[in-house]
Amino acid sequence: MTCSDPIPRDSVLIVERHKLLASSISKELLAQGVPSRTTESGLAALGELARGGVSLLILGDESGGMEAIELCGVFRADPRAAELPILVMSARRDEQDRIAAFQNGATDVVSKPLSVREVALRVRAILKRQSADAVASSYLRVGEIDILIDQYQVRVSGKSIQLTRQEMRLLTAMAKQRGRAFTRDEILDLVWDGSKDVMERTVDAHVKGLRAKLGPAASQIETVRGVGYRLSASEPEGERHEGVTKC
Repeated sequence: MTCSDPIPRDSVLIVERHKLLASSISKELLAQGVPSRTTESGLAALGELARGGVSLLILGDESGGMEAIELCGVFRADPRAAELPILVMSARRDEQDRIAAFQNGATDVVSKPLSVREVALRVRAILKRQSADAVASSYLRVGEIDILIDQYQVRVSGKSIQLTRQEMRLLTAMAKQRGRAFTRDEILDLVWDGSKDVMERTVDAHVKGLRAKLGPAASQIETVRGVGYRLSASEPEGERHEGVTKC
């Protein structure tokens, strides 16, 4: 593992009452190419979260007396930290204590006394997984259709096509659950946020327009009789798809 590996630009926030330990971890993280900042209390850490730019939390015992495992639960209850990965450094070594840490929302747990290099390597591993997950969630491929969500681009057999906002939302929603049959009401909720001003026939019109733009991949959008629509991974093969029509 090298410092050239991709990691988020945001910094790691370390909460640890022992300044020497926090400083040692911060230096090792920097050697691994990971920026960080430190604080001694959970309250100060919440203030840092409000400033933004935090990619991961490392929680040790804080200066106010709260232990790392309990502190993890506090952060998980805060919307600003609800989705952040959290590495807990706990002085407790029993299996039940580790279980309690995970139950409180920890992403990973290391026991004290610890190796600061191990902490840094675990942080890098978590951040790399996070980066890989982010890339994966922004790209979908279904048959001949490539969807680059973040770039708002769709390609069919390598050729770019232009979609409206609703067509993009419709295609992306079905691609995320390929093979699943969506009712027209479900599509209204997903694409038009359940707006009462949009009728079911609008769904049919958008599906028709989307099929026209998909060209050779149009048949991947299947009409499920009596239900609605679904996106298949490949072109349907005649009557083998019971209850499905291309019309």
